[in-house]
Amino acid sequence: MPSPGRIFYDVVLGRGARVNWKNPARAPLLLIAAEHDRTVPTPMVKQNYAKQKRAPSATDFHLFYGRSHYLCNEVGWEDVADYCLDWAVAHLPSQSRPKLAAVA
Repeated sequence: MPSPGRIFYDVVLGRGARVNWKNPARAPLLLIAAEHDRTVPTPMVKQNYAKQKRAPSATDFHLFYGRSHYLCNEVGWEDVADYCLDWAVAHLPSQSRPKLAAVA
């Protein structure tokens, strides 16, 4: 599916993409990739991860095997959503974490 490449060229040329790597207030970041993604290939996501992990906040990378660029629209999308939600909850500030009821 054709899509505009401008966003990729802007990033490569550094236009409008300045990142303050030392920002202590930056939120945690999860970068995800799909094994068969031809729109945003895994090496591109890994390259961004290598740069982003210089920040002081938590930065993680996860590769979903056997999936394409449409990983959230494919069969089994719930696994992707569950992984991302679990990661986000695990990285909430402790005072913001939901309290789970004990199961007897």
